[in-house]
Amino acid sequence: MSLSKRYTFRLGRGLIALLMLVCPFFVVQSWRHQHQSLTKDARLRAAFQQEWQNLLTEVLWRRFVTDRAGREPVLTRERPNEPLLGTPDFLTLQAFETRLGAERAESSPVPDDLHRLLWSEALYPSGLPHCYAGFVEILRAGVPRLSEADVVRLHQVGTRLAVADRLPRRFLTLLLDRLPRSWHEVYALQRRYCALDGSADGDQFYVFFRHEGREVFDRYAVTEIGQINRALRALNLDLALEADAYWARYENLWLTLKPRTLPADEQLQAARNIHLFIFLFVEVILLVIYLLVDQYDKIHRFQQQLLAATSHELRTPLAVIRQFAELLANKRDQFPARVQTYHQFVLRESIKMQFMVENLLQTARFEHLRLRPKPTAFALAPWLQENVDGARRLDNEWQVAVEAVPDQEVYWDAAMMGQVVMNLLDNARVHAKTRVDVAASVNEAGRVRITIRDYGEAVDVAAVRRVQAFKRSDQPETGLGLGLYLCSTIVKGHGGHMDFEAAAPGLRVVLNVPARVNEDSRMG
Repeated sequence: MSLSKRYTFRLGRGLIALLMLVCPFFVVQSWRHQHQSLTKDARLRAAFQQEWQNLLTEVLWRRFVTDRAGREPVLTRERPNEPLLGTPDFLTLQAFETRLGAERAESSPVPDDLHRLLWSEALYPSGLPHCYAGFVEILRAGVPRLSEADVVRLHQVGTRLAVADRLPRRFLTLLLDRLPRSWHEVYALQRRYCALDGSADGDQFYVFFRHEGREVFDRYAVTEIGQINRALRALNLDLALEADAYWARYENLWLTLKPRTLPADEQLQAARNIHLFIFLFVEVILLVIYLLVDQYDKIHRFQQQLLAATSHELRTPLAVIRQFAELLANKRDQFPARVQTYHQFVLRESIKMQFMVENLLQTARFEHLRLRPKPTAFALAPWLQENVDGARRLDNEWQVAVEAVPDQEVYWDAAMMGQVVMNLLDNARVHAKTRVDVAASVNEAGRVRITIRDYGEAVDVAAVRRVQAFKRSDQPETGLGLGLYLCSTIVKGHGGHMDFEAAAPGLRVVLNVPARVNEDSRMG
């Protein structure tokens, strides 16, 4: 690693903070760009839509208004309050009375308020005559008996309603819509004029328009739609009229053809909300990542400080315990056999504990300092034998065989590389619990190859290669996972590499290190 974890955490926090500062700038720039694009698009769409509407209006107006060729409309009126012209004859009094279905009586049981409305010629503030309201409400009430005068008055008002006398189109629509269903056929044409009913003839459609104050309601054959479509194609408009159930008025026809696009202001609002959401989402994610990295950095620093302090404080008492254990071992003849066994047990366990503490302390140094190896020249064979003998002291019954070692001088940090050999041997003793073979060789390139092979159960080589401090892939209760991590770090610091091979049975660890290490190499 070129940077320690401490500098890595600092660099990570700095990059995240920089991203949090830069993110609003990019979001604002993106919003501005999209705002300009949407505004320009809205203007173009408005211009094209207006031109499109103008062309469509021209085609429809020319067909239904200008080119009428003197044909008489179905219904027409010159002014909004004047009677409709062209309406069919209304029911005779006798036919009206029959459809009314009320018996003659000397007096009518019509409520007084409806009776007053029927006979009144006054107007509501909106301009609707009272008599029309009374007429519709009496028909809706279904009065069973009526006087002769009331029947005649109802017939008069119904006749006036048929021609919409003093009734603008909006009031006529309101009244016809409130009529009972049994009276719809009497006012069928008027209801089509008000866009309340469709045409009973499937081969015809109706068009309503206003021109210079004049209202026109006309009937056309469905076959005439082809003429309109030819005019639309001549203008290169990607439009075509189709005969639906009916078109009761020009507004319905227009709404059928009008493009339904999202208004520009709604698009801009939606884009602004999306950009705001993206900005907040990214900022929250970056803030969470920043807090996690900062928290992990604090935990890591606390871990390393605790590790270094604990390891340092344990070295002195362990050294004293081991010193006195060795002193007692040298005078074991003065003690009974049972006490001698206790002395050996204390010495062996103190060596193991001291070995573990050294690993902890070395790990703390690698995490906090970028250490350099301090190489010295020494012979490979006696150095390797010395470390193997030291490993044997961890367990008197453990067998470690050293094969022929070449007479080679190496330029390494003897203490660090010795710790590598000790760690690998101890790892084989703990996990394999079998004898271990140690061998060494030198190739033509001047690189030393040290192999340590056990005969234990098969292991997952890929998992073993993922060495990391304080993390183990198997049997976490057997150690802290420091041994292989230290070995890998020290070997890399010497310019070499460590690999694991399945030996069937067992595991073979291979150290490939140059005979002379570069003094400028750093670890950590």
